[in-house]
Amino acid sequence: MNSFGEDELLIVAASILIIGLILKKNRSAHKNIRSCWVNPYLRQRNTKGRFAQDFNDMREWNNEFTQNFHMEQDQFEELFQRVRHRLEPKRCTRPDGISAKQRLAYTLDGIIVSY
Repeated sequence: MNSFGEDELLIVAASILIIGLILKKNRSAHKNIRSCWVNPYLRQRNTKGRFAQDFNDMREWNNEFTQNFHMEQDQFEELFQRVRHRLEPKRCTRPDGISAKQRLAYTLDGIIVSY
């Protein structure tokens, strides 16, 4: 059986300490990097997405808005103000996430389509 001397034990301990420091540094360096790639067109969905374009277009044509949502724009806004607090995320919000107004519109669209 091999017995290590003090010099060998000191070298092994120093090596373990150095490896631990290197691993810790690598983990903290990669902490701020996103873990997945996001397609560039998804980053622009709040300005160029279908909801952003269609919803604003429908607001200009009151008849289209009423046909799509089965209510007037002021009724939609009143409903939105009443349920807004339930549609907004409780935790941290992503700047590119789905807005509360989009959630309401999608919900109404789902109810209307399945009706």
